[in-house]
Amino acid sequence: MEGIVAAVRAGDDAPIWVLLERLALVGDTETLLWLRRRLNGDLDGSAPATCTRP
Repeated sequence: MEGIVAAVRAGDDAPIWVLLERLALVGDTETLLWLRRRLNGDLDGSAPATCTRP
């Protein structure tokens, strides 16, 4: 996760995709989907102030 955050802050798209693909191989599907919903909500302003994990 730290690598993804660092790549996002640096604006490096290629490393972001590589790191996300690696995470998808070992990550819990439900948690990854929750993270996606949370991130998308942050982008469009629809995420609640507090979001709990599934």
